[in-house]
Amino acid sequence: MSRNSKKNLIHESKLIIYFKTFKITCESILTNRADMARPKKIDDELILKAAHQLFIELGPSATTAMIAEHAGVSEGLLFKRFGSKHDLFLASMGLEMPEWFSEISADFDGAVEDRLVELATRMVALMRRVLPKVEIIFGQDPGHRFSEDSPPVVAVQQLDDFFSNLEPHGYRAEHPQVLARAFMGSLHHFVFSSLKGIDEFCPCSEELYIKQIVSMIVGSMHTVKKGKK
Repeated sequence: MSRNSKKNLIHESKLIIYFKTFKITCESILTNRADMARPKKIDDELILKAAHQLFIELGPSATTAMIAEHAGVSEGLLFKRFGSKHDLFLASMGLEMPEWFSEISADFDGAVEDRLVELATRMVALMRRVLPKVEIIFGQDPGHRFSEDSPPVVAVQQLDDFFSNLEPHGYRAEHPQVLARAFMGSLHHFVFSSLKGIDEFCPCSEELYIKQIVSMIVGSMHTVKKGKK
């Protein structure tokens, strides 16, 4: 082979490598643009659907790597969208912290009884929605424990603060933490037993139950002059 032929061959080889590299680069750019153009909602829905399925099947032992693989996304994207496995778990199971939880201990106008009835009604509605899902999770992992930011923990803490600051409204709770847990526990029992069919044998309307629980809670507190510290 002549020297010129060798030079031409090398030149052609370099061109082939260059165009292949150029093609790969262009394809990569187009793929990235397509990923950027894809609606975020679609990816979130895929992740949540995959997470929900695996959490139902495996409980909290389902790993983020397993969820990412099942959803067909990277584990990094999963954390970018949801922050942590705990937050992903809550979102996928529909157990996110309700915004109104942060307002439980906030000051309010009107009677204490009316405020407690309002809170109880909202909590019962929430429990009816989430308890069946929570039961599945605890069934898969009986040793699963609450964390400090679990909704039930936050709710009890907020209620503790609520009962600790009622003197401006004319009441003083000697043990607010007990009232907080009694209030939550009674509502949990009502919803849980209703879901299990107790109303067939021991009927009781939600409205009546809430009013009587609130009456007992309020009746257990000391009355004081409004505004007294």
